[in-house]
Amino acid sequence: MKIVLGRTSACRVCGSGQLDTVAAFKDFPLTAVFPISREESLSLARDCEVLTCGACGTVQMADNIDPEVYMRYEAPSSGNWSRDWLLKIVDGIPLGAKKPGDAAVLEIGGGSGAFLSALLERGFSSSMVMEPSSARLAGQEHRYVSGLFPDELPAEISRRRFDVVVMRHALEHFNDPARIVRKLGELLTDEGMLIIEVPELSQLIESGDYSLVYPLHVMQFSRATLTMLLEQAGLGPKSWISGPHYGGSMVAYCRRI
Repeated sequence: MKIVLGRTSACRVCGSGQLDTVAAFKDFPLTAVFPISREESLSLARDCEVLTCGACGTVQMADNIDPEVYMRYEAPSSGNWSRDWLLKIVDGIPLGAKKPGDAAVLEIGGGSGAFLSALLERGFSSSMVMEPSSARLAGQEHRYVSGLFPDELPAEISRRRFDVVVMRHALEHFNDPARIVRKLGELLTDEGMLIIEVPELSQLIESGDYSLVYPLHVMQFSRATLTMLLEQAGLGPKSWISGPHYGGSMVAYCRRI
């Protein structure tokens, strides 16, 4: 299985070539991809470097990851403890006069369906998920579309416009986050809401827990660098929430600016 597509030559947020190595690791295991043999396991270990951009400060990995890896990606179960956190994110969605059942929702990278469950619990019955792996929420398979975003998004979905588009703990995996955010914005209605959740770099630094710094997490965002990325796509955060979950997360509720 191919893992790396090559080394980045410029910052993935601002495009600057001022990239400096701040950490390097040898024989780092490929997280959440489970090999079928010892030999394959050894072949998946990678040397990796962590870079910081001298122009905008974005922290990122040196290597670009082959997106086909995510066809075998199995994110660990978050357990029941995360339910309150997911419901808190859902409860922060401002719908105005619209009822949850009337809001069209698309989640990109929904995994085994923890967030979809929270949406359905709160009455967002017109929700669907695009997910590259074989993970599915039992009994809700009809809501899933398989494939890698955005290139494999079916035409009938890409032509639609959604009241809410959600990407949780996925943006940090992309080699081209600027393109991804732009495509997410294109799926919104004029008053639509984009919800982005990613690991929060400041929480990782403050806690000293760097377990979420690994090869498949190509990007490490702060509020400032995520805002910069969003603004390039004509989007802006209207509100934020943060929590200790998943090693330290931040959620941005975004609209067009």
